[in-house]
Amino acid sequence: MRETGLALAARRFVREHERGLVVAWCLGVLLLFAVLFGWGIGLRGAERVVDGLESRWIARIDECQALMERGEFREAALRLERLDAEFPARNVKHRLDRERERLLSLLVGAWTREDRKGRALEAAARLVSFDPRNWKNHRVEAETARAFGEGDLARQALDLLLAIHPTHLPSVEERIALAYDGSRFAEVPPLWSAYLEAHVIAALDLVCGEARAAVEVPADGRPHRFVVPLPLPPGADLDFQVHSNGWSIDVALLEFVPPLLSGGGTSRAPLPVGPAPWTATGAEERGLGAMAALEPRSSLRRGLTTPAAGVSELVLEITVYKACTASLWERVEQSYENRLLWQELEQVRARTRVGGTLEAGSLFVE
Repeated sequence: MRETGLALAARRFVREHERGLVVAWCLGVLLLFAVLFGWGIGLRGAERVVDGLESRWIARIDECQALMERGEFREAALRLERLDAEFPARNVKHRLDRERERLLSLLVGAWTREDRKGRALEAAARLVSFDPRNWKNHRVEAETARAFGEGDLARQALDLLLAIHPTHLPSVEERIALAYDGSRFAEVPPLWSAYLEAHVIAALDLVCGEARAAVEVPADGRPHRFVVPLPLPPGADLDFQVHSNGWSIDVALLEFVPPLLSGGGTSRAPLPVGPAPWTATGAEERGLGAMAALEPRSSLRRGLTTPAAGVSELVLEITVYKACTASLWERVEQSYENRLLWQELEQVRARTRVGGTLEAGSLFVE
């Protein structure tokens, strides 16, 4: 009876104060949302919570990496397997997508060091499946396949990689080595031709006295002519530099274009620059105005004297070559010869120069 009386009293209270209770409820809800909004948005509380949760996942990956650095590969692999099963990034749209790729790459490395072929290849396949558009994932699979003697899988992975990043020199070299070492010489000419034809731009910097200019040249082993705005003072002895930034280059033509003067009367026909020796820095000289880069800070330098009328533009003919190692070119050249492709060999030989750096076409800042 007491409980019934309490229930009746409660219902009576609600009826008598219904409007006030509704107002109080609404105000309470509004206050709650205001607090959550102020904390979550204004004070970035929600973001800090998310960042805190994400940092825990990253810390766990870091712990596994530390285990590998200490040589505890099996323990690292087992932890990484458990971590991957729980990891929140299940597709590339997640904020931690790159961290999952790091996790899987570590897992591949751990199982490889433990000589667990099946598990290493399965983890590599998982990595590629997670983001098949990332060429680095195909690189991991190719290296793992080669480590376990799976040539067919390595070739497949490298072909997929080169379809995404056709100027990655180490992968080009490995793919051609697989074909060459397997006496499949017919595969080499198409691979080398695809590398030479792959579109990539070399950004070169021109410096002459106080004047500077940038020029973008297709790196295809063919000469390209440019007219570059580069105002220079009249009758000045200047130091002219072409910073190739790790690319091997030829500068076959260099001409002055005089400024256009008011009233006319001055020919703007290009004037040849007088002869002068070129000096290569960070590179090996390969003839007059030609060099093979040895490091990213490569350049060609020469002196020049501007005409009495001054200079408004420079005309240059520049050839830029993709990077190539001596061992790679030896395999390519021998493959063309084995296939009796003499004419084709002369054509690709003219577009190839041994030298260049990975920064020139293979490595890019992401």
